[in-house]
Amino acid sequence: MANEGYKELIEKIVKSKIRIFGNLAREKVNSVSGIKIDHVGNIASLSGNPKKVIKSLLDKFETIAGKASTFSAKTETIDLRKKYPDLDLPEELKSD
Repeated sequence: MANEGYKELIEKIVKSKIRIFGNLAREKVNSVSGIKIDHVGNIASLSGNPKKVIKSLLDKFETIAGKASTFSAKTETIDLRKKYPDLDLPEELKSD
């Protein structure tokens, strides 16, 4: 199921950023429309266009750590992007 792939990918990015930035990362995630997380970063709900949700998340995290944040998200999700090759992802996460 494609939605499960999006959830896994988003969750991996979110949990990684929470490990690094803590509550600041949670605040950024909570400001993104279409996604709700629990206290540890698990996806509680995902709605709307997942590609737009991911793009918005990447943009929010870039406000904390710049382009390095998006680069790390791309690196961290290599395995999931291979597992779910049909996901429609923002350009920032597509393989070179």
